[in-house]
Order: sequence, then C-alpha cells, then structure tokens
Amino acid sequence: MKSNEHAWTKRATKLCDTWESKYTTPQYASLAKSYGVKKKIKLITETNCNKDLAQILQRSITADIDHLIGFADKHKVHMFALLKEPLARMEADLRNHEELALLLPQSLLRQFGLHKKALAVPLDKCFAVLREDLRNIGRDLTTTTGDSIIVHCMRPVYVEVMNIKGRGSGTLRPEKMRERVDRLWSDVRDQAKKRYAKAFKKCSRDLLDIAENILKDIQDSFDGFCQEKKFEEPGEIEL
Repeated sequence: MKSNEHAWTKRATKLCDTWESKYTTPQYASLAKSYGVKKKIKLITETNCNKDLAQILQRSITADIDHLIGFADKHKVHMFALLKEPLARMEADLRNHEELALLLPQSLLRQFGLHKKALAVPLDKCFAVLREDLRNIGRDLTTTTGDSIIVHCMRPVYVEVMNIKGRGSGTLRPEKMRERVDRLWSDVRDQAKKRYAKAFKKCSRDLLDIAENILKDIQDSFDGFCQEKKFEEPGEIEL
C-alpha cells in the first residue's frame, strides 16, 4: 500500500478541489456536517466523499488483496507439512524403540497416521476463516459499507472541518480538508495493518489449538495405556 500513497494523494487532492468548487460556503459546511455525503441539489449532482476516496483504492489495491489471499492458501499447504512432520517422527521413534515397540498396541501407534490424515479438516476450516477475514478487510478498504476503513478514518476529518467557524471559514474548511486528506492514506494503511495483524494472530491461535489438541489426544491415549498395563517405563519418552 505504501508505494501507492503518493499517487493516491494526488488523486485525492483533485477530489478535494472538485468538492470545493462544487459548493458554496454554507453547502460545504453542510457536506462536512453530513460526514461527506450530500444529496443532489437542483442541478448539482450527489456527492459521497467516502465513496470517491474508496474508488481510488479500489482501482489499485484489488490485486494486492487477491495476492494476500493466495499467500494464505500457500501457507496452508506449508502448515500441513509442518504439522505432519513431528507426528511422523514420533511414530517412527516409538516403532523403532526396542522395548516400547513390543509393548505398545498397534491401535495406539496407528493414531499418528489417523491424526495426519485428519489434519486436513481443521486446517481447511482454520484457513477458510482466515481467507474470509482477509476478504472482509479488503471489502472494508474499498467500500463505504459495513466496517469501512475509509469511513472510519474520514470521520474525524469531517468533525475537524465542521468545527471551523467564523470569519474566513469558507477558505479554511477546504484547506483543512486537503491537509487532512493528504494524510489519509497513512491512517488507512495503519488501520488495515491492525486488522490484518488481528486476522493472522487469530489464525495462529487456531493452529496452536489444533496442534495442542492432537498432542493431548495422543498423550491421553499413551497415559491410559500405561495406567491400564501398570508397567514401569524403561526410559523417558518425549512426546
């Protein structure tokens, strides 16, 4: 996003000039008071500042959003291999152990293979949630509905412009709008970054839960077998 901000600022400045030339001083104040949305007035077409700004993003960021979702899909394949590897290693260690290989039932050893096969289901669910979260953030970046990032970042701008009153306000309001809109994209980027970080952190927690549940199930089965047989472990086995 950061590499595009200069071009976005230039386009946004042109929009600010258009809004200023379109309305009289009282009408411009009304535009700020209505948070950037002004319905059609006689021959003056409707204005939606938020939608105009969102369209600037929409033209250049859609491919970036698709790329991020594609990255998540590739990461799912990587995580599947990453979680399978320790399961395969633990199974091999137990099967090759001189004493435990003879004592442990095949049903317990087969659990490793079953868990490896079953990994696909929770991983698919976990990354489906991540993809949906990423799509929602992309929508919030490029539209003015729902939890729109543009609307969120522009709201304090309108309040600041609206609070300018008195002599010279007809000039000061548009100037303040341009000044604040010039800084808009860094605010939008920060908001998007926070939401993306939250989505990936949520996915990380879900992946950790998957791994912990698998290990707990294997450990519980192993502990249950040990209690049932009441044998003394020949050595410390790390699971």
